[in-house]
Amino acid sequence: MNDKWFRLAVIVALLFWGCVQIEQYRVADNCKEVIAVHTVQPGETLWSIAEDYYCAEAECFEAFKYRVSADNAALTAGGRYLQPGDQLYIRYYVNQ
Repeated sequence: MNDKWFRLAVIVALLFWGCVQIEQYRVADNCKEVIAVHTVQPGETLWSIAEDYYCAEAECFEAFKYRVSADNAALTAGGRYLQPGDQLYIRYYVNQ
């Protein structure tokens, strides 16, 4: 019987943690989305570029990094590194 209660407690904890994580990825209401095309310069990485466009008031940095990575997956497929001249599409938020 204790095993059932333990499993139930774990499920409830995971559901609560998931709700907290979802709340962290919500974009602020007073922000609007902007799309930029960024041409990679020598020495830049995906994360250094993402840091330049990130708005802390708008969203969680982890969600932003994930979106930038997913939007540009073709450029980094198979472990490929960004090359100078590559063009990244960056969806980011600015305060209205």
